[in-house]
Amino acid sequence: MVHRDIKPSNLMMTGRPPEEFTVKVIDFGLAKLGAPGTAASSEVTIGSARTGFVGTAHFASPEQLEDRAVDFRSDVYSLGVTLWYMLTGKPLFEGSMARVVMQHLSMAPPMQKLTGIPPAVSALLGKMLAKAPEDRPDSTRTLRALIQNCLAELAPGSRPAASASTSSSWPPLEGQTVAGRYQLVAKLGANTFRALDLGSGSAVFAARLIEPAQVADGVIWGQSSAM
Repeated sequence: MVHRDIKPSNLMMTGRPPEEFTVKVIDFGLAKLGAPGTAASSEVTIGSARTGFVGTAHFASPEQLEDRAVDFRSDVYSLGVTLWYMLTGKPLFEGSMARVVMQHLSMAPPMQKLTGIPPAVSALLGKMLAKAPEDRPDSTRTLRALIQNCLAELAPGSRPAASASTSSSWPPLEGQTVAGRYQLVAKLGANTFRALDLGSGSAVFAARLIEPAQVADGVIWGQSSAM
């Protein structure tokens, strides 16, 4: 089942937070089993074209906005936008309806706006908000594991353990996002990658990554900064 309208107002919290609470999804009026049908209850005008999109544009996935076939991964994108709203108090993209739609279709998430957000959360958002469905978590099990790993990194006392295991996770791999903003697109050499600046959505550059422990070495840091 694809809900097709995941957003803050369709998530209801019950119980007594923060000790015990349950988040319930409501309003299944747009839910579909499998691929969406051709019938639409509303239309959105984009330039001179009209699309049979149904849902809420501010929280809809790119494929949903284009009225293409959607599956679970479309709801993952909408949930990512909802998480963004929880963290920033604003939708992922703002402006007129046409502008919001076009930004969802072609503009990378403005990760630079996530000031003060832990890198683990930024990385989770980067995966949930990927433009291409195949780049997002492909199942509830995968998404749950990513969220649990994120929570584990945020848990009190987890940072020392993470620092101790830095060497085992080095170097970063293609497809990963570092510093919550730069996506490693292709490996060029030892610890060197072609990278995409998610903040600008278009800037591509070569990045040399150095191991965190080397930052304290002034000589290595100076050489890396001069590249």
